[in-house]
Amino acid sequence: MKTDLYDPAWAEFYSVADRSPEARQRFLRDWVARNLELIDKYHLDLLWWDNGVNGREYDPLKLEVFAYFYNRAQQWGKEVTMVTKGQASLGGHVQDYERQSRGPTTIQAAPFEVHDSPFQRWGYLSDAHYWTVDDIIWRLVENVSKNGNLLLNLGPKADGTIPEEQKQLLRGTGKWLQVNGDAIYGTRPWTKFGEGRSLNNNPHYVAQDIRFTTKGNTLFAILMAWPGAAVIITSLALGQSPPGKIEKVELLGHQGNLDFTQDTEGLRVRFPAEKPCDYAYALKITGLKLK
Repeated sequence: MKTDLYDPAWAEFYSVADRSPEARQRFLRDWVARNLELIDKYHLDLLWWDNGVNGREYDPLKLEVFAYFYNRAQQWGKEVTMVTKGQASLGGHVQDYERQSRGPTTIQAAPFEVHDSPFQRWGYLSDAHYWTVDDIIWRLVENVSKNGNLLLNLGPKADGTIPEEQKQLLRGTGKWLQVNGDAIYGTRPWTKFGEGRSLNNNPHYVAQDIRFTTKGNTLFAILMAWPGAAVIITSLALGQSPPGKIEKVELLGHQGNLDFTQDTEGLRVRFPAEKPCDYAYALKITGLKLK
């Protein structure tokens, strides 16, 4: 297929129509220079690389950019990070996975992120088939429980405006985080990411699908669906639970403590009649010694 990429008339723009070793080196040095320019001009918080730099032969160039970015950040007195895909990095980065179906299925020692789109492509589509808000919440919780996060794609129209359907998804996610953000922001994984089914792209969670996060000695158990009157968290059964004694169980967004008992089958928690939000539901459990 003929494209402008290989048309000599566009050689200056694309830089790769000339396939000589000299042109290749010019392109690579230009790539490094553009990275350094971005870093200095915009004092980046994050530098994200897509595919194309996975090969080990590019390691010296990548390390040059890495070192420059982190050294400049030290001079600025700010925290920054690199995000790379595949085998692009040698370390000191956040590993990225394209689409939830390719994301980790277990807790990761190092932070990661999954980037995904709430419709079938990455750019604007007039006939897009959108996720629902709970689709986003489920993916967010799934990743956070494993030491990751969710990078959500938006596809603006040609005039730069965000379609109303995408705005509604963002507003719904923000509304959920207003209630349940304590179980997400600033949290760390527990010794296990959850219980119940562990399908990575599960469209139909039930209340027994539970994900865990921690903040200090506080354990959050996030139920992926409303349990009705009660739920049993089997990971907190007597003899399996961490040291300490559960003193209090709260439901984020609900006033007052919940009634609970703990036995050899698990932690049994009674739920109120009214839901505090529309999607996943976070229990805040205190009294255990998690550290």
